Amino acid sequence: LLYLLATAEGDILANEELIVTLEETKVTVNDINAKGAVAAKKEVEIAQTFEAYRVDAARGARAAGRRQKKSPGRGRGLVEAGRRGMRAGHA
Repeated sequence: LLYLLATAEGDILANEELIVTLEETKVTVNDINAKGAVAAKKEVEIAQTFEAYRVDAARGARAAGRRQKKSPGRGRGLVEAGRRGMRAGHA
């Protein structure tokens, strides 16, 4: 579009290629703006959902921390459990 505008000679309203390109550009811009509006709404929805789960996640993290402090032998994960199993001959 910019190239056509820069190189247009005479009456630009008579340049059919320029007018068609301008119309196509206008449609594209409107489409991009509409998608941007949808994205902005989704961004707000995602942020609200994230905040709704933040309280539960914090509560769960605190509870997991308390459980881990109470039982130091637990929570080593599958790697440690696998090592114990291999030593016992359960591979």
